Amino acid sequence: MDRGKRLRVLRQMSGLTIVEFADLCIVGESTIRQWEAGRGKGLSIKGAHKIVKAIKSCNLNCDAKWLLDGGGSSPEFTEGFYPKASEKVHEIYIDQQIENEIQYFCKHTDKPVFVRIEDVAMEPHFYSGDYVAGNLSFYDDMSILNNKICIITLANNRTIVRRVKFEKAKDNIKLFSTNEKMQSEYPVIINAKIISIALVSRVWRQSVVQ
Repeated sequence: MDRGKRLRVLRQMSGLTIVEFADLCIVGESTIRQWEAGRGKGLSIKGAHKIVKAIKSCNLNCDAKWLLDGGGSSPEFTEGFYPKASEKVHEIYIDQQIENEIQYFCKHTDKPVFVRIEDVAMEPHFYSGDYVAGNLSFYDDMSILNNKICIITLANNRTIVRRVKFEKAKDNIKLFSTNEKMQSEYPVIINAKIISIALVSRVWRQSVVQ
């Protein structure tokens, strides 16, 4: 993936149109288009640092080095932040781009896990067709995951994405959907027997090309 494609991935993650992204970064719309297309001299070092600084306001963290040559830390949402779909976002994560990003994430993560969302249980945070990923960890204090959305593998080897709630009793773990309209179809899982758990830290979303 070249600089232009990496920049486009970052902009898509922000949920901003080219015009909005240009305004955020205080550069011209034509400049963003040229950078994404790889025309002219392409994205400069100065431009990469400017974008990385501006994108923090969208709850995104990214290394300028990743934008420039694919090294460093790839884009990640701020912990606890989950993007919502927007009607004004019409760009697309091309399937190959998603695959490349997932491969990069797995290569640079200690114990990676990713899953494709197959239902509507976690709307409006995640939608069917989204890919989410995280880092499997063993937590001395599981309470740090309380009320967070996680990727969970249950004792029956089923992997789901749910909001985790720890009750006072040590082993009393409840798993919630966030779709209020569908909570009867996706009921709370009580006393869940968990094999592994990972806080969701990355999201890839496909949408319709304008």
